[in-house]
Amino acid sequence: MNSLEYAEIEVGQTASFMTQITEEKMARFSIITGDISSIHLDDDWAKQQGFNSRISYGMLTSSYISTLSGMHLPGKNSVLLSESANFLSPVYPGDFLTITGEVVEKTDALKVVKVKVVVKNQHDKKVMRGSYLAKIMSRKDKEQKI
Repeated sequence: MNSLEYAEIEVGQTASFMTQITEEKMARFSIITGDISSIHLDDDWAKQQGFNSRISYGMLTSSYISTLSGMHLPGKNSVLLSESANFLSPVYPGDFLTITGEVVEKTDALKVVKVKVVVKNQHDKKVMRGSYLAKIMSRKDKEQKI
């Protein structure tokens, strides 16, 4: 886990990690959210809709923005303020995803960074793009418990 301070972060800085969309993650996401849509649970139904098989939850894919921000860029000293996500291609159970973030903007007065996100599958195909804003908490901020 990274714990970058605001002064250590530069525009152009990147971080990446990989994960796999497993059957267990799909099942747990369904239980947590209560989303039992056939597109995520029924291969035959999903195929009738034009997909190769059932598809993963888009919000499961976008949830890795939280992991990117809180664990990698900037890491544990950050609070996620907002995020956006555009789903470009379906993600299927078993897919391996590479989640990459790049700092594209810093706002010094607020100690906020904007990070562009790209998610690619094992075939190097973009499946999601988006961005997030994260505030970097200083030691003083943590002591004041903002």
